[in-house]
Amino acid sequence: MVVLDRGGRVTYASPNAVNALHRVGVFGNTHGMRLDELVPEASTVLDAFLTLTPQMEEVERPSGMAILFRCIPLIEARAPSGALVLLRDVSDLRHRDRLLLSKDATIREIHHRVKNNLQTISSLLSLQARRMAPGEGKAALNEAERRIRSIAVVHEILSQEAGDQIPFGEAISALVAMAEDTTTSGDPVRIEVKGDAGSLPADLATPLSLIFAELLQNAVEHAFPSNSTEGTLQESKSRDRPPVGNLIVVELENDGKVLAASVMDNGVGISDGFQVGDTQSLGLLIVRDLVVAQLNGEIDILRRGDWGGTEVSIRIPVDRTELAD
Repeated sequence: MVVLDRGGRVTYASPNAVNALHRVGVFGNTHGMRLDELVPEASTVLDAFLTLTPQMEEVERPSGMAILFRCIPLIEARAPSGALVLLRDVSDLRHRDRLLLSKDATIREIHHRVKNNLQTISSLLSLQARRMAPGEGKAALNEAERRIRSIAVVHEILSQEAGDQIPFGEAISALVAMAEDTTTSGDPVRIEVKGDAGSLPADLATPLSLIFAELLQNAVEHAFPSNSTEGTLQESKSRDRPPVGNLIVVELENDGKVLAASVMDNGVGISDGFQVGDTQSLGLLIVRDLVVAQLNGEIDILRRGDWGGTEVSIRIPVDRTELAD
């Protein structure tokens, strides 16, 4: 604490204030000296006297020492009669801030490099697939390439965002674009997204990206075969009535505890008696294992009688602390 008179001169400085001033290079007896002359960078006293309101300013030296000045004017007859200046050494706080910024930048750079490496692997798989004759081997390489790209989507977002939280809507938009680009049916497939999953931690967003990539690709490839007349039903705004054209709808809801999501299509639908536990599809096996085994969630696949298509519903806990406990 430093007390100033109406001329801005020091009339009292506490021992802690003297130590703080020493850190910014002010030594010797300060009594009777103007504070703005002792620390020219600090303009708080003049500003406080002119505005008659408390002012705050931080002074930092090249050595890394930082002192926070808070000047409170003492007012008498609507004029400044002096001031009370509170000094705080914030050097450690600023040092930690710099470390956090450096750490954050390093983490973003790591995600950027991981994304680049994943994209390189994806490109190599794509090149190899193009050199192969049509068949299961080429299809397997194409699927592997697509899965790697879906994981790269998360690292791309993490390389641009501070922290480890991902606005999952950005990931969904990228995954939808990927699925639409791979449309192979005669008629185009329209994908709509309703609701919002909010921000999710990276360890949850990465497997979720792979899950949605698989579900969207599965719907695009199998719900609308090129010779099918399904998916061309009448337009309707009702969720329980068939929409027009080949349509996939993604619905998302996050209440902070559980993420509820569904991927619906108006395609040919699954066969009668289908059970998700009996599937031999690699894509659905990946989805089931990620939802149930890794994310402790639930999955259900059913045929929609009203749409004539398929609905895949998942429920995944998003509060990972409860699972850890």
